[in-house]
Amino acid sequence: MNQILIGLLGLALILVLTTGLIILWIKRRSKKETEDPIETIDVAERLAESFQAARQGNNEPSAAPVATYQTTASPRSKILAEVGARQLLEQVNSHVLQGRGYISSRRGEIRMEWSDLEDGSVQRGIMIRVEDSKTLMVNGMPFPATREGAQEGLVSCLEGMKLE
Repeated sequence: MNQILIGLLGLALILVLTTGLIILWIKRRSKKETEDPIETIDVAERLAESFQAARQGNNEPSAAPVATYQTTASPRSKILAEVGARQLLEQVNSHVLQGRGYISSRRGEIRMEWSDLEDGSVQRGIMIRVEDSKTLMVNGMPFPATREGAQEGLVSCLEGMKLE
């Protein structure tokens, strides 16, 4: 008789735990659906607006800060500093990705990575690399090694990505 009672109590416990997990799953799912839906954005348009707003605050669009570590920086790193690559990626991160991106750099290259909103296991990224003194590669596509060229490269790259 005791074994039957223990078996019934174990079965009841499993039933309660399963019901609790189902309720928790339903609540999380409904919470995601009731939150403000994330609307698809036109990334290129948002980025262009961000760059334009930055320009209005500064009448000299190519006046990017020059690296203060010029004596130790490689020529490629100097080019990235002169075009303001980090600042441009920070603008994208702030205005387009709402701070979800992580920026890292090494000699002659800077990149920003972030997780896709729809599928968190998918990593997206933008890499700006100095090819030579006149060419930047933005995700493998060549652009002039100027601030405007870097902006054009970022806009072009993001146009191809579907961000939400």
